[in-house]
This record gives sequence, structure tokens and C-alpha cells, in this order.
Amino acid sequence: MVIKKPFSKFEDFRRKMSNKVFFEETTPGTFVRNKNFHIKTGFWTDEIYNEIDTFCYNIRDGIANLIDGQIKVFKQNLCKQEFNELQKIIVNKNEVHVINDTDKNLGAAIADKEDVIKECKRQSLDVNTYFKLSAEQMEMLIAKIKTDLEEVVAKHKIRKICDKKEASFILSKLYKFHIPHFYIIWKILKNPIVGRPIVAGYDWILTPASIFV
Repeated sequence: MVIKKPFSKFEDFRRKMSNKVFFEETTPGTFVRNKNFHIKTGFWTDEIYNEIDTFCYNIRDGIANLIDGQIKVFKQNLCKQEFNELQKIIVNKNEVHVINDTDKNLGAAIADKEDVIKECKRQSLDVNTYFKLSAEQMEMLIAKIKTDLEEVVAKHKIRKICDKKEASFILSKLYKFHIPHFYIIWKILKNPIVGRPIVAGYDWILTPASIFV
């Protein structure tokens, strides 16, 4: 078995460990679990913790030694044709077919890309549900969200309800963010089958505030 890119998530692991210390160290050497901070964004504290770095690098080196010393060969349970077809789906992801989760966690579903686009358009063009914004209106809405968020955080800092660390986290996506995107997962128990609309805002301005709340 060939292990490819075993440390592709190493920096993210180090980031999470540093954030845990940053948010949970109340006094030097005293740590209190803070359930408010389940860091799912790309936030990385500016504080440098040598102990955390040493711990992470030791784990990385230990895993590397285990991989280097691995002798046992594991066989896959797929035939060559099945394996090749799965590789084609990975390489040609979303070009002809789209594989996604289903509503109610009923497993994966595969659909023609044309059908997915057709269902997305049917829902997003529903004027009774969605209001279409111009580019100018969108920029105005983003500016208002930023201003409102800064005002709320500043107000709570003055009242000492929100400390410096919390404010830094809540405002961490103020200028570096991605617009939430629209997609669907299939409701396969419906007849006819329709899509469940989802707007994913995992890297949006308000994502840290949502995590904190």
C-alpha cells in the first residue's frame, strides 16, 4: 500500500492545536476548556507556542518513521476494472456526473450534471422564494453586514462582555471571506425526486460569529 501525502493536513493540525492554547489558556499554565470555540475557519492565532510546535513535529516525525518502516502490503478488494472506473470519476469530477449526499443521510447519490443544473435553476429562479440582487446591491449588503458586526463587537467590548481574543476571532473573516454558494442534495424519498437547497457559508463574514454563538 502506497500512502500518498500523509502530512497534507499537518499545518491545519498545528493551527488547531495553537488555537486551542490561545483560547483556553486563562493564566500561564492554566487551561480551561472553552466550548464556544470549535474552530472550523482558517483562523490562526498570531501567538507562537514552542511547546505546541515541538509536540506537533514529534508526532509528524514519529508517523514518518512508521511509514518508512512499513513492510506489510495490503491488497485492495476491487478488481482492476472497478478501480479504474472509480479513478475516472475522481479525475473527471462533476464533468458528466455529480456525486453528492442525500437528504436524511440516506447515502450517496449520482446524477447527470445537466439534471443537477436544471434543478438548481428551477429553485434559484423561484421569485416567490429568492430575491435577486444586482452587483451593486450585493456590495451594499456586504458593507452593511461588516459595519453592523463591527458595531456589535465594539459595543460588547465596551461593556466587557467580549474580550480581546473573542473579538479577534469574531472579526477574523471581515476582509478575507468567500461568498456563500448554493447547491442541492437530492430528496430521494420524494416522488418526483427534488433537490433540497443549501447555501454553504463555511468561509463567510459571519461564520466565526456563528461558531461562537
